[in-house]
Amino acid sequence: MLLANGRRLAATGAALIGLAAAIGTVRLGLRIDALTPAHGLSSAVGGAVAMLLITAALLIPAGRRAVGFGLLAIFAVNQAVPAFKILPPGLGWHVYHFTTAVWLAAVALVLRQTDSLTRAG
Repeated sequence: MLLANGRRLAATGAALIGLAAAIGTVRLGLRIDALTPAHGLSSAVGGAVAMLLITAALLIPAGRRAVGFGLLAIFAVNQAVPAFKILPPGLGWHVYHFTTAVWLAAVALVLRQTDSLTRAG
């Protein structure tokens, strides 16, 4: 859908998040410890790059800068929690994934509004 609408940056970001999620699902679901490094790398690096690509895709159109900066603020919290070890590991893991979910929900709302505006006018 994103590619069909010409949103290559967002589509690339979504694919990176999907890859990290798929590796994590297989690793944890089947208890394959050999996938731990791939899951860690795809989650940390792939997730950060994905969030930046999708945020950039929303920042580029004129008039969306406030939205983009809001998404960047969520992204900053998302990255700061594990990087600075602000919270105990178990809680930090949950906060990281919660802020990722909040960020994804915000992106979905922005894209829904954008698509509605595009169709309406």
